[in-house]
Amino acid sequence: MLAVCAYTGGYAFFETSFLAASPEVRAAQNAFIESPVMGSTGAEGKCVTFSYSMDGLSAAGLRVILHPAPEDNVPGAFDRVLWSTKDPTNKKWVETEILYTYNTNHQIIFEAIAKDSTDAYRRYRGYVAVDNVARKPGSECRGHCTFESGFCGWRNDEEDDFDWSL
Repeated sequence: MLAVCAYTGGYAFFETSFLAASPEVRAAQNAFIESPVMGSTGAEGKCVTFSYSMDGLSAAGLRVILHPAPEDNVPGAFDRVLWSTKDPTNKKWVETEILYTYNTNHQIIFEAIAKDSTDAYRRYRGYVAVDNVARKPGSECRGHCTFESGFCGWRNDEEDDFDWSL
């Protein structure tokens, strides 16, 4: 089971079925990709874009986590899940973007999640793949809109009970 239509080049791939020999290792066998430590996003924020593909019975999900830089030792700092999915993509690549802000040093972590080792489906094939990861200014997120000069391509649902106004 391999995702098709990846753009040119390689991509990160995690096989989620049983791989390790010992039960101790299998119990918490997820895969992580960590960015370098990055500085503050500023008020505009940053936009993380990526493509992912996920399929098979042993794949449980994909999460994108904001992780405070460990060397900063900021009191009260904790990991934040910026985005997550559990839905298979049926061997297709799905493009995603995340707009976020953070005022100090941090990392972005992709976590590919396998079914728990006690789950009967864990023995079946599955995968999570990530490709085309980029970080750009927050204003470049396609879904981002300040509504300063209109609806930015968003539309008001005329059939609901209430309407948005600018």
